[in-house]
Amino acid sequence: MKLEDTLEVVRARYLAFYDKAFSLIEKRHSSAVKELPLQLDINPNEYRSLWRIDITYYKGEAPQLVEVNLDQKTEVPRQYFQFGKTTVSVEPMIWNAIELRTNLQEVDEAPLRDWLEKAIDVDEKYTNQGPEVGFLHSLDACFENGYLSLSIDFGTAPVSAFIELLSLLQDQGATSVSVGSWEFA
Repeated sequence: MKLEDTLEVVRARYLAFYDKAFSLIEKRHSSAVKELPLQLDINPNEYRSLWRIDITYYKGEAPQLVEVNLDQKTEVPRQYFQFGKTTVSVEPMIWNAIELRTNLQEVDEAPLRDWLEKAIDVDEKYTNQGPEVGFLHSLDACFENGYLSLSIDFGTAPVSAFIELLSLLQDQGATSVSVGSWEFA
């Protein structure tokens, strides 16, 4: 099985759950919308300033924000893939709660920010470009024990967004990337 196939299994499971959740909410609230873009009024260079809200609807005058979460990981066997010069280890995960741990001790943030802006697409510049429509919902980046770690809600983003991120990390010198959802034991 290829890396893309494994990721598609994880994505498809989440999307089925997400679509079912939206359908149930939409039946009760005709104002329900998927993937509302949001840019928080904080430092625009902060990764956390860009978001997509899973489901939004109004209850009277008050907006209701819904985060859709699976209750368990997609159980994929631990696998190793070679992605160019980068070894990618994959463990059980949830598409909307993926953690990537790299061996990068520093990162040029500009390409990561560019990728994030395109994948979240708050301004909806890229929505009609290509057959794979979908959006990343959020990203948080930090350095854990001196190495770059990313927490990502891939939302409805296509697998190609994940592959683009791996390419970006490889271009920055990553030779090892671990992928899983370790915070969801």
